[in-house]
Amino acid sequence: MDLTDSFVAKGKEIPSDPSEWPIVQRHISPNVEKGSKFMVVVNNLALLPGHPLINCLEEISSAAQHNGSRIIAVSRTPVSLEGNAGRYAILQIPEPPSVWATWIKEEDAQIIFRSLVSRKIQIDG
Repeated sequence: MDLTDSFVAKGKEIPSDPSEWPIVQRHISPNVEKGSKFMVVVNNLALLPGHPLINCLEEISSAAQHNGSRIIAVSRTPVSLEGNAGRYAILQIPEPPSVWATWIKEEDAQIIFRSLVSRKIQIDG
């Protein structure tokens, strides 16, 4: 919500450097006692440079529901939620323009990862 309020709602791009995000600035301040706990949580996430656009149209799966969203961060390793493996993700969604934290099934996360890698290969290759 902080990214939505600080950037998306104002029509600004989310900075690729997380140290420019107000929520990070507030929590890493040496004057904030809970800052180290916040950083432990953040370090469980991998930030994706450039916040790539998800495009899994060729996949027939529930991963396609995230098409058009930008992926800002994702759990470094799978986590279990109600007995199912998956990953937490922070997504910037186009409609309504906002940023949300969500949980994605592991198989959908893998499809999204493959689509990002294959697009990078196509762009670079």
